[in-house]
Amino acid sequence: MELYEKNGYVAISSEKREILLGNGFIEIEGMKLDFPGEYEKSGVLVHVMDHPSGLLFSLRFEDRDVAYVETDELEVTEGIADFFRDVDLLVLKGTKNAVKLFENLEARLVVPYGEEKSAFLTALGQNVEPVAKYKTKELDFEGETTGFVYLG
Repeated sequence: MELYEKNGYVAISSEKREILLGNGFIEIEGMKLDFPGEYEKSGVLVHVMDHPSGLLFSLRFEDRDVAYVETDELEVTEGIADFFRDVDLLVLKGTKNAVKLFENLEARLVVPYGEEKSAFLTALGQNVEPVAKYKTKELDFEGETTGFVYLG
């Protein structure tokens, strides 16, 4: 899968499909998902949960579990952890407040977005060079270490 920015949002794509992670929605091949429920489009399974801090998105894409969180104020409870399961790729609003969220979800690959994404990476001691596109590799999802992608 490939990660990049498109129209100010994070996009995830493969050879056949593109997922746009927008502000309060996910778009898969023209289908906009912005309401709680369970959806499937072009082999992508999406669960959308309504939460007081905003919508939470859990996707199954190319045999990977993707978590998309738009708030940096989410407290990870047992219900939230169960909703996201085992996170391979975490896309989150990158702020200093989001560090606790990241630590609780234990993702294998993290993509912060937003104006403060460099502050998020700095708070975690990560010195990652910005890239326009990032193509994931199997190694990104193996082992105990977490990788970071700085799209910019």
